This record gives sequence, C-alpha cells and structure tokens, in this order.
Amino acid sequence: MNNFKYMRSMRSFQRALFFSLVKVPAFFLFAFFLVLSFNASISGTFLDSARDLVAGAPAGKVWVCERPLKKAPLDLNKPSVAPFELQKPAVTAVPCKKTLVSAEVWQTTVDKTVRSFYVITVLFSLFYWIAMNELKLPSLPVKWFRRKNNEH
Repeated sequence: MNNFKYMRSMRSFQRALFFSLVKVPAFFLFAFFLVLSFNASISGTFLDSARDLVAGAPAGKVWVCERPLKKAPLDLNKPSVAPFELQKPAVTAVPCKKTLVSAEVWQTTVDKTVRSFYVITVLFSLFYWIAMNELKLPSLPVKWFRRKNNEH
C-alpha cells in the first residue's frame, strides 16, 4: 500500500470531518446569536421566553403556545386572473391557545429540535465539502484483496 496516498486520503478525511462536525455548526451558532443580538438583547430574549414558559404554571409544567392553522376552503366558482393559474388556499393563523405541558416533554422536544438542527447542519456541510473538495478515500478492501492475491 502506498503510504503517501493513504496518509493524504486520511488527512482529507480528517479535514472533512472537522469542517462538517465543528467549523460549520459553530459558524451557524455564531451567526444565530449575532442575528439575535442585533434584534434585541440576547439575555432579555431568554428571560422573556423563560417568563412566558413558567409564569403561573404549576411545578413541573410549562406553558406552550399551540397555533393550529385554519385553512380557508377553496372557492371553485371564483374565476382566476389567468386561465391556467392555480388558486392557492388562504391560510389564516388562529390566536395562540396556551396549554400546560410537562417540563420533561417540553425539554425532550426542544433537545430533539436542537439535535436535528445540528445533524442537518453537519450533513449539509459534509455534502458541501465533498462537492467543493476532492475526497480521496482509499479503497481499502480492493487493495487488501489485491495484496492477498499477490501473496499466493
């Protein structure tokens, strides 16, 4: 096995992992907090969210705002502007209905959301890195098979 090619491919693999697992998620987190700080105070936003969650709730419960979307029915008799234009249903937001939810359920929901955002960011950055760089992974099973055949 050519050690130079193997080491170069492993270094390329390390760069891809570091880029997709550390650099890009850290950049997205930094950009998120940067945008949050331009709109308002970060600590003030966190405190307002915390107050909204626990204000008047019993111990072990949090208030969650559920907003079911109510779709308006399609009016098939109404002529459209263009003959082939599709009519889109109007979506109207129903006012927030606060319901009590267990704190553990809310916590696991938020944790799953954060983890899924991280996984999506990692996958996106890995595909981006592979598209922009040439990933040279060694074909180890093929080289191992060739070496075994040459020994006989």
